[in-house]
Amino acid sequence: MRFFEIATVAMTAASTAYGAPMEKRAAAVDELVGFAQGTTGGGSGAGTTVASCAELTAAAKAGGVIKIKGMLTGCGIIRVGTAGTSILGVGKDAGLTDSGLQVFKTSNIIIRNLKLYRAPKGKDLIDIEASTNVWVDHNDFSSVGVTGDKDTYDGLLDAKSGSDMLTFSWNKFHDHVSLHNTFTLMQNSVLMPISGRARLSVTLTTMPPRTRANST
Repeated sequence: MRFFEIATVAMTAASTAYGAPMEKRAAAVDELVGFAQGTTGGGSGAGTTVASCAELTAAAKAGGVIKIKGMLTGCGIIRVGTAGTSILGVGKDAGLTDSGLQVFKTSNIIIRNLKLYRAPKGKDLIDIEASTNVWVDHNDFSSVGVTGDKDTYDGLLDAKSGSDMLTFSWNKFHDHVSLHNTFTLMQNSVLMPISGRARLSVTLTTMPPRTRANST
């Protein structure tokens, strides 16, 4: 048997052996995969639709399914601290400007389909601290571009302080001055106990062009 025939047989065998498992690992765009699997957020109920910063702040304290309608501006940093919360954008143009979400000491949180632009100075668009089972999916993160120093608007999406079991999927990051914070900052503080620093299991998937999560 000539060399190229042997090579062809070997390549065919390798394709047969390894092709199928790789295909099985492919996930649908709306599918939750990775470390945050099992996260349900506020469930599948109709939930509460909010159209102002005051309504969003109150709803975040109560938890459940929260649907943001339109772009809300100047909300400051809204703490999401109630386990079992989903924050979802309604349609293509829903989200926050000059605002941010802080997921703090909680679990079972879903944040999907939001446009998030320009956090308050020195803050993050989404900051996850000491929290577990968080799914951040199909969001658009952006800032003011190359303006100011690298810490003026801090990060776009941060996960730290012993957070664990996280999936960040199909998000878009753009127009942010700080290269090291443009995508995500994932860190553990050296001031934390070793048990907290040992966590931070994160699954990342990239954003294909022109895709959005299903929304109502």
